[in-house]
Amino acid sequence: MEGETQMIFQLQILAWLGFVFLIISYFLAFIKKIRPKKFPVYHLLNLLGLILLLIYFILTLEWIFLILVLIWIIILIPILIKSMKPNKEYKDWTY
Repeated sequence: MEGETQMIFQLQILAWLGFVFLIISYFLAFIKKIRPKKFPVYHLLNLLGLILLLIYFILTLEWIFLILVLIWIIILIPILIKSMKPNKEYKDWTY
């Protein structure tokens, strides 16, 4: 029983870390400390948070949230790749 409790605790930490990374990225964008369309840190924080949540949802079999996070990652990856490429048109975007 003790090992199971420890595993549940570790899974919850994983989920909370993912949540914190997502909230930090949105908060920093909201207070304009990072610019999502000019700097990939926003997208990297999002991706890291989503991957942690993805692992949590896979291990806990939370299917609806697993599907939501997978769709979010599929949408985010091309945006992240585009934000990392030097492209004048992309860099000129503003909020």
